[in-house]
Amino acid sequence: MFAFLQVDVWSAGVMFYQMLFGRRPFGHDQTQERILREDTIINARRVEFPSKPAVSNEAKVCLLLSLISESSVRLIPFTIFSMLCL
Repeated sequence: MFAFLQVDVWSAGVMFYQMLFGRRPFGHDQTQERILREDTIINARRVEFPSKPAVSNEAKVCLLLSLISESSVRLIPFTIFSMLCL
């Protein structure tokens, strides 16, 4: 029902990760061609955080919940807004 919202959340999570860490959360050391050829994004199951810059645990949790590969359990925008406003 809300699958399109979860896709938007995933995309926002990717952009947020890139803004914080200056690299992609999945396939950061791969060319775009290799990412597409090897289905890197589709097969991504784990998010790793570089040690620098220092990022709050709340930001990491928000990113982790936004970048869950299974869209049916991924956050929706209202949930993220609620988390950030508490």
